[in-house]
Amino acid sequence: MYLYVANATKLDQTVFYRLDFNTEGNVELSDRLRAARHFIIKPGRQAPVPHGDMHESQVKSIISQLEVYGAQDIGNVGGGRFPRGKQVPLLMSQGKPVPAKMIEACHDHNQGVLGGQGTHRREQAALATDRMVQDQVDATVKKFEVEIEDIGAGSGSEELLGKDHKSLAVGYIVDKDAQAAQNKNKKK
Repeated sequence: MYLYVANATKLDQTVFYRLDFNTEGNVELSDRLRAARHFIIKPGRQAPVPHGDMHESQVKSIISQLEVYGAQDIGNVGGGRFPRGKQVPLLMSQGKPVPAKMIEACHDHNQGVLGGQGTHRREQAALATDRMVQDQVDATVKKFEVEIEDIGAGSGSEELLGKDHKSLAVGYIVDKDAQAAQNKNKKK
């Protein structure tokens, strides 16, 4: 039985696996001491596991090893049933190649997951930045006291602002010395 593995990401994927069973399906303990085997799959492509025709226990062993890293069997994700909020970097198929439409659907799913994660990170960064800026503004405002005085139309605003000053008929004057002047008047 052949095992096909498809890469549904935008990066090269190096697939590592270890064969714990021989071609008759018997456990080979000596394989644990050997280095893991690997092969590279280009983005959007698929490849059979290079070991060739394997026993069913070998295929199941490789599948369980790859599932730890997010790989999914096409039987588990058929009809677009991808795990919500999780990327699926690799798709696997036993005995036949992974359909191109399945690889494309998985790629689109992965793009959606990454887009959602990016949006969440930007929101979190904006919240953190907003808090930092607000703390700085609060610290600055405490040092700079102002008083806002409402002046209505016909209340002598021309006298307060001067004739050369262009202003609205009704407006506000922000004077940082207003509080100090008011305190001087109270002391007299």
